[in-house]
Amino acid sequence: MQNSYQIVQTGRNFLVIKTDEEDDLTGQKYYTFFFENPNSYYVQVLHRHLLNETSTSREYFRRITPTPKECVMP
Repeated sequence: MQNSYQIVQTGRNFLVIKTDEEDDLTGQKYYTFFFENPNSYYVQVLHRHLLNETSTSREYFRRITPTPKECVMP
């Protein structure tokens, strides 16, 4: 992340980060990283708006390259 952030909470398969991004439109942002398995995770973004409204978005990621042990040259 380019902006400063603070780790708010951690668990066995998740991590919550609060950013210092704050403006009139989006308010405070929290990113929750859910690690489903070693090859995939998703990020849920929670926007706490200044008018006590919240909105969320979710984005999924997965590894598309082979794991290191599969990268052995013949």
